[in-house]
Amino acid sequence: DQWVREASILALGAIADGCKEELGPHMAQLHPFLLSQLTAPESLPQLRCISAWTLGRFASWAVDQMHAEGGDTSLVGRVAEALVGRLLDRHKKVQVAVCSALGVFVESAADLMAPYLDPIYRTLMQALQMYRTRSIMVLFDTLGTMADYIGPAIGEGNLPGIYVPPLLKHWNEIAMENPFDRSLLPLMEC
Repeated sequence: DQWVREASILALGAIADGCKEELGPHMAQLHPFLLSQLTAPESLPQLRCISAWTLGRFASWAVDQMHAEGGDTSLVGRVAEALVGRLLDRHKKVQVAVCSALGVFVESAADLMAPYLDPIYRTLMQALQMYRTRSIMVLFDTLGTMADYIGPAIGEGNLPGIYVPPLLKHWNEIAMENPFDRSLLPLMEC
């Protein structure tokens, strides 16, 4: 039952901060379950939202696994792929939850995200075209978080060519239509 899974995942996310050490031995089984609930095509939007939020709550655990001896070095990539795969979800609440979870994950993973920046930025720029109001504000916040935490890697190679032109185009469109639009300030922070 998806509603039981949603309630269970909500409870898991709610206790994440206080019970990280106790949950640690079980996260190897729980984390793949959370990823599957986020990526399953038949999942309810509420289940996708709460799975994204809970994955964000356990972002530090995923990063710790990268640094642990014999740890799973592909875990950061799998989480990034799952979150990015849901950025273009049609449901607005899922867009907000996934984009926010990606920002939280970037805060924990920082420069470990560098190998995945190309597909992340490409998908974020696709999202820029489809997001509206609240979703776009969270997208701008995530872009700012990426700039703050990932560092110089966001300016290397062809990456600026992926995100700078669409952001400037979006800026110009908004500024021409309404120079007092409330989304200009968060866009400027990107």
